[in-house]
Amino acid sequence: WTTLEEMPGPKRETHHRQLRDARCLDSKLHEILDGATIDFRRLTDRVLDMVTDSDVIRLLTPEIERVSTRDCHNLGDAAIAAIGATCPSLTYLNVSSCWLVTDAAIVAVAEHCPMLTKLFVEYCSQLTDTAIMAVAKHCPHLTELSLHKCTDFRDAAITAVAGNCPSLTHLHI
Repeated sequence: WTTLEEMPGPKRETHHRQLRDARCLDSKLHEILDGATIDFRRLTDRVLDMVTDSDVIRLLTPEIERVSTRDCHNLGDAAIAAIGATCPSLTYLNVSSCWLVTDAAIVAVAEHCPMLTKLFVEYCSQLTDTAIMAVAKHCPHLTELSLHKCTDFRDAAITAVAGNCPSLTHLHI
């Protein structure tokens, strides 16, 4: 088959649904921008599951200070590392339940965003001491860190955060 009309019924319906979902996401992306904040939490769960690394990357500007990609399950290191590389004034990052995020992305954010004050990485099961040690080393202004349901951290990483982040007032583990 060479045209949409020639596709078998179920394939045609799936293709139509994918096109409709993509248009829905494009029309909603403006809803997540608010000044220096990108907040994907304003989208429905169905739309959140469609957000990709490239969707996040195309929204980034150096003026962005706050980003929440919470529950964007398909996001990986490319988007989160790009946030770090593009947004040096970042003070708030919530990547909770972005299950594909690894140490590499959080290290990149820590190294490029020294003004980070709040970091939420809840349910990011691929993170280890490497990520938290980088945050402790490069983000001295950290006031809140949430590691809820992250299990691959040892006491040394937590001690490093406590020792290197004197403004820390909330640590959720």
